[in-house]
Amino acid sequence: LAGAVFAGLVLFLSTSLRRLLSAAAAVVADSETDIDAAREGLLALAGRDATALSPGQLRSAAVESAAETLADGLVAPLSAFVLAAAVAAVAGAPPLPVAAAAGAWVKAVNTLDSMLGYRTKRVGTPAAVLDDAVMWLPARLSAVALAAAFADPGSLARAQSWLDGVPS
Repeated sequence: LAGAVFAGLVLFLSTSLRRLLSAAAAVVADSETDIDAAREGLLALAGRDATALSPGQLRSAAVESAAETLADGLVAPLSAFVLAAAVAAVAGAPPLPVAAAAGAWVKAVNTLDSMLGYRTKRVGTPAAVLDDAVMWLPARLSAVALAAAFADPGSLARAQSWLDGVPS
């Protein structure tokens, strides 16, 4: 029971989405009525200068940040948790502690990339490359989940068409 509670706590702490979705919704709403509030709100989502962004660009930045956090903050830790639990169970190891550790590790990789992951800085390149590798599958699973949620399978082909232009 203690292991299940601990694993649940680690999984809860390593996933995030609710606050991000409310911040993104606020930026989208504010972009229609209060551009300055939308620009300020975007700072909670993305570390970019929003002073010259149009309302449409602010909405796009908010949606992009929400989609990225879906992959990084929810799908990746959950996927790692489930995969590690299955592998541990097959190997005869206790699945919950291993699964909790995997979910926390994925979240740590993403946090390290958020803090250091700039390819223009020598110290940030390993963090960025590791994050790219770890998040490769969760990003694609998130795209499939979004396509299914919006009943738009064509969105996968559209995303594929511009995927080569994304640096990570």
